[in-house]
Amino acid sequence: MDTIPPTAVFPADLTVDCANVGNINITGVPTMVSDNCDTLAFYTQLPDTLVAGSCDHSYVLKRPWLITDACNNSLQGLQIITVTDNKNPVVGTQAQNRTITCDDAVDADSVFNAWVATHGNAVAADNCTGSIDLSWFAYNAADQLPNRHPHRHRPRPVRCTADTGTPRNY
Repeated sequence: MDTIPPTAVFPADLTVDCANVGNINITGVPTMVSDNCDTLAFYTQLPDTLVAGSCDHSYVLKRPWLITDACNNSLQGLQIITVTDNKNPVVGTQAQNRTITCDDAVDADSVFNAWVATHGNAVAADNCTGSIDLSWFAYNAADQLPNRHPHRHRPRPVRCTADTGTPRNY
């Protein structure tokens, strides 16, 4: 009767970009799996445990591995994968500035809000988030906003002043 568990080298703990967390060529699998009686010992990746981080795409995965031989002797290992989102979104199409002419036939707030809702027709992509889930913001390009990504477009929407009807940068 075999009572000796198999042996293996488990993948090392590592840090990966969120786009590579599912790539076993990067995260690894157990190697040098062997057993004293069974040449067919095999490994199984058990369900990952996610430990939330500071944002959706920065977290820690606890990845358990199980090596089992034909006599149900087993060896368990745990790999810690720290997942980061360290790449900025890429703007493929810059937002288009919008000028709103102030007259009685135009509801400047509606036009402005529609422009903001469509991101000024800007298009961006991110390796972790996807274009649908990106957060967008609009601000006056003349403002000094430190620590902003240099490739984010800074549109200058124009709003009408309530008292004169003349355009002003907003």
